[in-house]
Amino acid sequence: MTSESQAQSAARSASGAESLRARLRPVLERVYEAFNRGDFDTAFAGIADDFEFHPDPSVLDRRVLRGRDELIAYMRSARDAFPNWGFEPQEYIDAGASKLIVRGMLGGVGGGSGLEVRIEAFMVYETEGGALARLYEFGDREAAFERAGLAGP
Repeated sequence: MTSESQAQSAARSASGAESLRARLRPVLERVYEAFNRGDFDTAFAGIADDFEFHPDPSVLDRRVLRGRDELIAYMRSARDAFPNWGFEPQEYIDAGASKLIVRGMLGGVGGGSGLEVRIEAFMVYETEGGALARLYEFGDREAAFERAGLAGP
């Protein structure tokens, strides 16, 4: 079973007593490991056709990406500019029964410039029917918490 399909399965099958964080954290850690290696095929293997990725509002190409192919193409273009582009999760925050925030550091070293970019980033995962449905990326904690329906940091 792929990492992403494991996330889908974990979200669907866990009992209501177990937090979304407890169910998804081990799966997302494997997804991030593959992502950080640049192995996007493995990282996003189980993404559904209707999965949506909403990039941070501050990026130039902030169109909503739908499905695995668009997501992989977007990540590969980022990896072309930053060959070691990655995300280091630092905190998993439950935001209700269907939302999870992952706070971490996003960045890499520019391939042409050698300039290192590292920013604090917040990934807001939303589930529907127990399956991962959407991912929102934010560079702003307040915006991420607002998206997740939490009353601020």
